[in-house]
Amino acid sequence: MAELQLLQKRNIIILLTLLLCIFSIILSCDSITNNVTQTHAEQRNMKQVRAIDGEDAFATNSTNSTLSPLKIFVFTLTKPSGNEARKIQREVCRPLYDRHGIKHMFAVGKPSYDSRPPDAHIQGQLATQEEIRVSQELLRESEQYKDILVTPN
Repeated sequence: MAELQLLQKRNIIILLTLLLCIFSIILSCDSITNNVTQTHAEQRNMKQVRAIDGEDAFATNSTNSTLSPLKIFVFTLTKPSGNEARKIQREVCRPLYDRHGIKHMFAVGKPSYDSRPPDAHIQGQLATQEEIRVSQELLRESEQYKDILVTPN
């Protein structure tokens, strides 16, 4: 019974991850298409104006040009021990993000399993064995993939 519930939870996580990927790409595709179309149109107009003024039609844009590529950056929030969810995102969503020029990283909170209030100012708190284990796994994963930003909380 417990295995079935775990399998159902895993399937729900995979489904939600896929939906997030698809939703992100749908939103970004419209933005990218509109920006690229506008950029190409502006470039054509700039070339036509330069050609009329007697300048080289293929001259590069000035440094004051408003043309700039659209940059989209997606941060996915995951728990420190969520290496399975991050693995699924890398396998399923990352290729879709890469195909559309979207940069993707994970934002992960610092592992903390201490039940004491964080504002109690209790000095000398040592990391629990679970915190040490999760931190080491997170460090190895971060060094391997270089796509994890660890936040303080």
